[in-house]
Amino acid sequence: MQQKIIEKIRHIQQDAREIKDTELKHHLKSELSSLQSMVQHNIKRDFSYFRHISLTIAGATGVILFWRGIYELSSQNAFLKDPHLSLVTGLAILAVTGLLSKEFISVPAKTPYQQTTQTNSDIPSSIQRQ
Repeated sequence: MQQKIIEKIRHIQQDAREIKDTELKHHLKSELSSLQSMVQHNIKRDFSYFRHISLTIAGATGVILFWRGIYELSSQNAFLKDPHLSLVTGLAILAVTGLLSKEFISVPAKTPYQQTTQTNSDIPSSIQRQ
């Protein structure tokens, strides 16, 4: 698509050089500038997409390396080599920070507000007559 736009730009540039009429030349130049801005927009959009992907990969790599470091440090600690002590320590940390109840223990949802229907006795008599 960009190749077609570039060819169109070159064609318009060539036509603008050949034409002597200033009004038509001005029109061609404005069309050329709009096509150039379209190409610039496409290039910026593509660059933004690749930038987003590369930052996502870098972020994922950082998270993986962080957790690998945590795992390696915990395996070097004699206290945390025992799986039972490691489990108890992890649960204690989660309980102290509040993540245990927030993420792993589900709390039943509150029932949504239910609108009660009005009976005829609740409606004023002036409205009932109408």
